[in-house]
Amino acid sequence: ISGGNSTFNGGAEFSSNSAAINGGGIYIGGATTFSAGSNTTFILKSNSAGTMGSTEEYAYTNGLGGAIYSGSSSTVSFGSLSIDGESAYIGNWGAFYISTGSVNINGTLNVTNNMTSCGGGLYITTGNLMVSNTATFTNNRARDHGGAVYVMSTGVVTFNSGATFTNN
Repeated sequence: ISGGNSTFNGGAEFSSNSAAINGGGIYIGGATTFSAGSNTTFILKSNSAGTMGSTEEYAYTNGLGGAIYSGSSSTVSFGSLSIDGESAYIGNWGAFYISTGSVNINGTLNVTNNMTSCGGGLYITTGNLMVSNTATFTNNRARDHGGAVYVMSTGVVTFNSGATFTNN
């Protein structure tokens, strides 16, 4: 999705999808407004971005956001969001990658079993993430920095009801 507006009024599941570069499950860019109903759950499972190398545990080529790539001043909102078993390969990072713009999750955020170079579960550059209810990060891995979360530059993360980090 690049430019314009997209609305999902019900929940959705994205499973076993891939992208050669960015956003294995969902790519949101180009000043897009993306909205998923506030009482719905989006599930992303086993998606990937980038290409896997054959000799490294954590792979090779560029990949931003194994599950979701959000960039280019996008405005994104979800009800609840579950991200499980994603991978974004060396070069760039995050099962959920937020470049610029803002992402609001009005329900809960569950991020589990993800593997990337940096920011195993979540990678934010200059964007903002706000989670209204609890956030849980479990069993996420990063080869270099931030097994669960990596925030750089002017990125901002707000967990309004707390967060739990286990085995990252």
